[in-house]
Amino acid sequence: MNPRKPVLVRITNNLGLGGVQRRLRDLLPLLTDHFAVHVITYKDRGVFFEELRDHGVATHFLPRRFPAVARLAAFLGRLKPTIVHTHSYGGNVLGLPAARLVGAPVRVGHVHSAFLHWYAASPWRRRLQAQKEALVHRICSHAVCCVSEEARQHFLAGTGLAPNRVVVLENGIRRPPEHVTPMSLAALGVPPGAVVLGMAGRITRSKGFAQGISWMAQTPPHVHLVVAGPGDTTALERHVHALGLYGRVHFLGPLTDMPAFYAALDLLLFPSPPGVEGMPGIVLEALGMGLPVLAQESAPLREMAPVAPRLYFFRPELPATAQMEAAMASPAADLAPFFARFSLEAMVERTLHLYETLLRQGRP
Repeated sequence: MNPRKPVLVRITNNLGLGGVQRRLRDLLPLLTDHFAVHVITYKDRGVFFEELRDHGVATHFLPRRFPAVARLAAFLGRLKPTIVHTHSYGGNVLGLPAARLVGAPVRVGHVHSAFLHWYAASPWRRRLQAQKEALVHRICSHAVCCVSEEARQHFLAGTGLAPNRVVVLENGIRRPPEHVTPMSLAALGVPPGAVVLGMAGRITRSKGFAQGISWMAQTPPHVHLVVAGPGDTTALERHVHALGLYGRVHFLGPLTDMPAFYAALDLLLFPSPPGVEGMPGIVLEALGMGLPVLAQESAPLREMAPVAPRLYFFRPELPATAQMEAAMASPAADLAPFFARFSLEAMVERTLHLYETLLRQGRP
């Protein structure tokens, strides 16, 4: 008879089409050989909720209602977790106290961005969020994972936690299939012979999509831009019309087959401003497909750059068209160093090492 697997519980707000959720969708099925894996969402289910179940991960939706911590603790008590691993500010301040109440031996929080981790509208409310989370971690967690060194430094500055409590746990991505059929030009909405630029991600004002459209506006008429991702495009469509780009910018909505999208592009634009992204999965996925990327420079991307020779940073003082042409003309990269660091397998190895260390030590 096989011994009972230790129980790993991840807590996040939803399992929709966001970057955090895509990483969970890829990672968690690969941990089921080692743990009985559960995910609890408290805001929404999302498109990966059922998909994860099909891959051996138990998913649960527990709406956040008063008394939220007590309700979650009661639910965790039935699961008897060995490890509770929470995500982002909301998941950390909800899930870690509940995990402590039930005596989970290992309790880990996760930070996925730098400047947007504490997201309240005013500076004093963000400081209050940081102080609240600092107290939660001092009392309830054993370690905090950050997806980049920038996020780690910002989190340390905001909470005052001891540096040895906060570690970097970089993201990893699936290796692309050996053969990928690109999306057709008709599906993209672009004419034959067009140069195809792309942007992808959750469409919000903070992501800089309008800036990417402005970059593209400097290019000749045969260049088209396709935009994939969930969100309201009304403001971006107005920006397109104001720049005279009607018919050259195409909004595709959310896509599930991202390799097919990347394979159809000549260049990915990534205009997110500094501080918005932790370790952007969109850029990792595109680079892993061998696609050149022209991006707004940021600290996490500089961390990525040593193993990403086709990652270029946009220089506003230089002509946009020349920068795009140079990126597209760059030679194919050797992806072995990139995947040695950013593959899904490397992420699994890093995650298991963290868990094994915390379980062995009991409490760091």
